[in-house]
Amino acid sequence: MITDATFLSDVSYRGRETALGSFNAAGIALALFTNTYDASSNRLSVQELDGSRVTYSYDASYQLVNEQRSGPNAYNTAYSY
Repeated sequence: MITDATFLSDVSYRGRETALGSFNAAGIALALFTNTYDASSNRLSVQELDGSRVTYSYDASYQLVNEQRSGPNAYNTAYSY
């Protein structure tokens, strides 16, 4: 159970969440996620506090076709429609 935690959310001028974090009472990050987007507002990547990164790929009609994670819990998932 986390007590006395502070949450941070940063949103770009286009309404896209660029950062989300949770910090303890001492200001130490417990979790931190930084997002990047393309011009069509598709999420391209999420960088996590531990250095892990999830990257996303889309087809020509902006459907998610691949999700790949690096780091200790790495995976690569393809989607088809």
